[in-house]
Parts: sequence; C-alpha cells; structure tokens
Amino acid sequence: MLVFVVVVKSTEFVCVLMQAIELDPADATLYSNRSLCLLQIGEATEALSDAKTCIKMRPEWIKGYYRKGTALMSLKVRSKGHNSSCIPFYVT
Repeated sequence: MLVFVVVVKSTEFVCVLMQAIELDPADATLYSNRSLCLLQIGEATEALSDAKTCIKMRPEWIKGYYRKGTALMSLKVRSKGHNSSCIPFYVT
C-alpha cells in the first residue's frame, strides 16, 4: 500500500478552514480543527473562541471541550477556586 503524506503549515490550513467555514458554518468539526491549528501557531485566544463555538454547536462532543481545555492551558487560565495545593481525587 502506498501512502502519501501531505504536510501543510498550520497557517495555510487555517485559511483553508476559514473558507470551509464560509461554505458550511454549521459544521462543528471545522471549528474544532481550526481551533487546533490556531493553537499551533500561537493564537490561543482565537483557538478558545473556536472551541467555544464548537461546544455550542455540539455540546455532546468531547473534542470541543478538549480544544477549550488546551486553549485555556495555553493562555494559563485556571478555573475560579483552583488551589494549587489541592490534590485531585475521585469519589467512588
């Protein structure tokens, strides 16, 4: 089997995704993918915006929340009430 790998710079792919969103603004996958690309080029604020749009469109889809989390981590935003001395635990 022959596999071709196409390497596209994230900045170029953002432009492609912008055009795709213009054609189909209701596709949450496009916002998720653009969020990833924006994050890779250092545009965390815009990546967060796309992640939030993705979540609004498909609240049941976990990938939107993942994109939001990675953008927030990049922005170094912590949730309110977070205490760095707290140890997370799970209640069973």
